[in-house]
Amino acid sequence: MRIDLHVHIKRHQSLAELRRILRKRNLGGIAVTNFHNVSFAYFIRERLPEFLIIIGQEIESSAGHILALGIHALIPDRLAPQETIHRIHAQGGFAVLPHPYLLRNSIFYHAHSPRLAFDAIEVFNWRCGPWLWPNSVAALAFRHVQLPKIATTDSKEAHTIGRSCIELAAQSEAEVFAAVRAGNFIRHEETIYPSWTCAKDYFSKLFLPHRSLVCFHCHDPLHFRPYPRKRACMQCGYLETMFVTCAHGHYICSCCRTQNAFKEEAFMRFRLKRGVEV
Repeated sequence: MRIDLHVHIKRHQSLAELRRILRKRNLGGIAVTNFHNVSFAYFIRERLPEFLIIIGQEIESSAGHILALGIHALIPDRLAPQETIHRIHAQGGFAVLPHPYLLRNSIFYHAHSPRLAFDAIEVFNWRCGPWLWPNSVAALAFRHVQLPKIATTDSKEAHTIGRSCIELAAQSEAEVFAAVRAGNFIRHEETIYPSWTCAKDYFSKLFLPHRSLVCFHCHDPLHFRPYPRKRACMQCGYLETMFVTCAHGHYICSCCRTQNAFKEEAFMRFRLKRGVEV
């Protein structure tokens, strides 16, 4: 079975389109690892019973991102990496170090390695492809580390799911984790090389209004800035360094944005029915 263990799925993603992509890529399953949220993974699992859907979360620890797979309840962000991993294992989950050399949002593993009990390392992240060096450095730096080394997409769009994945002999979540721990899998990697399109998309974000995104408070267009500034969340007060803001300087942190987005009636009913936290 082929499985992509690092997938982000948007709330309004068409289930028919998602099902079509999984079949097209010959995937037997995915791990849904949205930020600040596990209820949507349960929502997807109930609606795609023909696939193995692993409940996961990408957690923003105090030192960088950590992937939690096979959990059943939300794990708080902003905890120390050791505490985050402890909470993953307390739920019987599987802790993965994602994109270790992406710099921003990544844990510098070698500075923390004696204290961090990861179960696997993501040495190939499809979304890092255009930058080339994060995956190359990860493969080189971890070649002597005795941990399973997986490939994923870190997909944010449905059409990219499964472009990089692992292949193993498993039919259940427990069998997937057992096979990964034993190293009984094959990595499938697809590299995106730098192009004019990648460069244009990146730099246009820095200097032009990104009109597909609007401020959650005043609904004006958001602007990406080349120099980040610290902003206090208007709801919880959390200070965060950000590249994006509206012209009025309003800011709502990603955790509060997720909480707001999932207050829609359909998801409130679903969470009440399942007893699942956001």
